[in-house]
Amino acid sequence: MVKLTYFQVTWLLLFFIPIGLTIFDNRMITLALGFLIYEIWRTWSHFFGGEWVPTPQNIVNRMLKTAQVNANDTVYDLGSGDGKIVLSAAKLGARTIGIELDPLRVLISKIKLSGLNNAKIELGDLYKANIKDATVVTLFLLPKTMEKLETKLKKDLRKGTRIISYRFVFKNWKPTKVDNENKIYLYKV
Repeated sequence: MVKLTYFQVTWLLLFFIPIGLTIFDNRMITLALGFLIYEIWRTWSHFFGGEWVPTPQNIVNRMLKTAQVNANDTVYDLGSGDGKIVLSAAKLGARTIGIELDPLRVLISKIKLSGLNNAKIELGDLYKANIKDATVVTLFLLPKTMEKLETKLKKDLRKGTRIISYRFVFKNWKPTKVDNENKIYLYKV
């Protein structure tokens, strides 16, 4: 039996959709096009840094506790996804800003954050975002993205700014605190 990956199935469907237009009824065409649209959306941010994977709430809480986030902080979540970290930091009283490239996730996040005066989501590129006023930066990004971001963080952030990362580390930076059990790494500029 031949096993195909999810990616291979997607591209096979793309190949067979034109054939299906002449063979299948409208329901099948609608299903195939819906699947195609979903796949494009799901992998959108993958091409710009990494596919979205939600951070578990217990990890979010641990990250914010490890970084000692409080009402005096300005927290930036780079690659904010569904806004979970932004919302949690805002509930601690911090001024929070999420930077996200995916327009649909930005919309979802804005709905979640409606009514909060100290939290916002911006549609933007994390490499170009102005984060100079950050006191805390949160990250759950792939190693290749972390590597590209390292120079920007060193250049843009003030001395003493805390950077908290989940699962992945900076190659050229030594963390000041490590939670090995939860794979959380705290850095200070």
